[in-house]
Formats: sequence, structure tokens, C-alpha cells
Amino acid sequence: MRRENAIRLDMALGGSTNTTLHIPAIAHAAEVDITIADFDRLSREPPQLCSLRPGGEQMMEDLEFAGGVPSVLKNLATLLKKECLTVAGRTLEDVFQSAPTGDTNVIRPLDNPISREGGIAVLEGTLALDGAVVKQGAVAPSMLQFTGTARVFDADLPVRKIDLLVDESEMKKRQADWKRPKCKFRRGWLARYERLVTSAAQGAVLEPPEY
Repeated sequence: MRRENAIRLDMALGGSTNTTLHIPAIAHAAEVDITIADFDRLSREPPQLCSLRPGGEQMMEDLEFAGGVPSVLKNLATLLKKECLTVAGRTLEDVFQSAPTGDTNVIRPLDNPISREGGIAVLEGTLALDGAVVKQGAVAPSMLQFTGTARVFDADLPVRKIDLLVDESEMKKRQADWKRPKCKFRRGWLARYERLVTSAAQGAVLEPPEY
């Protein structure tokens, strides 16, 4: 499916956390169901093939000169739905079949990836009941499992867990005491966005208020 192609490409590029906001929002407008769980599921399939800033080594122009997105798609060919039509009216395979393999210093092949998983992971636990999106492609190996001290929590990217280190009674008390913060903006587009946007767990979806 097209939506899975888009997510797989993002995972191979290193994973932008913004895509977990915008792809679900676009899908919502088109009445297509996409959740952050889809990002986590698909991130386990395509490996990370590029290391782009701000979390990596190369710049976007390095990717372009190395062959660009068509070359990344060509390297991902066995994992993609190649028959899907693109906005150009051509199939995805038509778009990348004539692309070069690309500079392997910038665009790695599937058998020599930067990481065996894609660039994003979604953690779940007491600290993030609806999920927490992490750009795991930018996380140092030593931090893939981490227990904090100043801000007390425990995170483990490989097992997709993020927990607050407090007992159950304290957790219930904090949840009962929580109050939604007041809107920061009083006028303009940002005020409208702040009033209408849903939780990031659903993407940057704008929902009208209930009357």
C-alpha cells in the first residue's frame, strides 16, 4: 500500500518523528487508518540505509548527489509495493527502475545497513500510556537502554518500553491530580491549532470541538 511505502522510505532515511504527526493527519483527512503502531511495526522491517542530519552524518544535499530518493527506493525494492501509482501517474517501480544504485557511502544497500531496524521506535509504558516516539537512529548504542536519575524513568528501546519508576499508588495519585495545561496562544493560527489538534499519539489531526 502507498502509505506503507511512505513509512518504509522514512524508516530507511533515518526516521523523522514529524512523519508520525503528518502522515496520520493526511491519512485521517483521506479517511485512511494509520496509527503510530504502524510506524513501529514497519520500522522493524526495513533497515536504516541513510545517516542524515540532524541525527546523522550527511546533509540532505549529500543524499541528492548520491542518487536521491529514487536510489533509496531502488535499494528498498524488495520491501515495497512497487505497483502502486504515484502522484506522477506512474508506478513506483517506474520511478526508481532507471535510478542509479547510488553512492554506498551515503545510501547503503540492504545487506550492509547502518542499522537493522528503521529510524523510529515507539515505546509504551507508564510514562507514555499512548506511546512515545523516539528517533532511534539518532540514539547512541550506549543509551538504547537507560535508567534516569534526575528525571526518574527507565527506558529500553529494543523492547519498546518507557516506565516511570514510581509505585502504583503514586502513579494513580499523579494521574488524578493532572490538569490539562492552559492554551499558550490566544489569537491567530497557533491558537486555533492548539484548540483543535489531537494528541500526538493520533498524529497532528485537527478535530472540531463537540457542541
